[in-house]
Amino acid sequence: MTDFSYVDRLEKLRLFSLENRRSGGDLIEAGLSRTEEEQGRGTLCTQYCQEDEDRSRNVIIGASEGPSALTCYRQRSGDAEPLRCMWIAGKDMAEYKLCYCCDTCKKCESFLVENRTSYTVPRDNLYIAKNLTFWVESDTGGRRFKSEKLYIVPQTSIKYDPPLDKEIWLQRSSGQLTLSWEKPEVKQIFNEIRYRRARGPWAWNKTICVSNESEAREICSFWLESSAVFQLQIRRNLHLNGSHWSEWSKIIFVPSGFKTGNVFNRKDDGAVRGERAE
Repeated sequence: MTDFSYVDRLEKLRLFSLENRRSGGDLIEAGLSRTEEEQGRGTLCTQYCQEDEDRSRNVIIGASEGPSALTCYRQRSGDAEPLRCMWIAGKDMAEYKLCYCCDTCKKCESFLVENRTSYTVPRDNLYIAKNLTFWVESDTGGRRFKSEKLYIVPQTSIKYDPPLDKEIWLQRSSGQLTLSWEKPEVKQIFNEIRYRRARGPWAWNKTICVSNESEAREICSFWLESSAVFQLQIRRNLHLNGSHWSEWSKIIFVPSGFKTGNVFNRKDDGAVRGERAE
């Protein structure tokens, strides 16, 4: 059997995928194989990518000299959303290539990104409902380095941005603190709120708030002592297998002694707009 080089095999797979596109029509263009269409959208099976696994061909995997910590996610769940990938650069200056393979599709793609450490894969280049294998390569000093592989299904690999602190509205009444902010999309989203006293070595307390799937805004309430200044942060997660927690929002300061029912938010300078109780 002919022993194709790495580049030859990628080219062979590329030509094979082009032929599939000609024969598969709209199903392939939509990112679905005929088998997947028959089984139903989102019916997936986990398989490892059939690309070069050989550590013997001067390929160094997971070394500090090469790229590492690859992560890929989409920022919305809509099918048209692209996939954002980022990684940590190796110790040496290098140009990077982001690669992925779809084993069940018999297709591989690669993207030359120069010395950047991030790349957004266009939706047209994705099999969104397939299990894909991603990695990053670099060539330094005649040696090829590869990151550890990342196995994801783009359809469920979602990571939202955190809520903007300036858009989070708060209301205090009878010991209850109520927060409200706009959702990134009308979905059921899990929100984690952590809070602590602003002064002293206090540990974070946490509470979970699950949104109403049909609502465009989040509304979360929990008990919070009114006689002390608190700080809080929020992060969120589309509760799907494979989704990611967002980063924490900027810190919101909740002052003590505010009038019951008063609504306020944080200004640029960190002050809080509101009416202090008399």
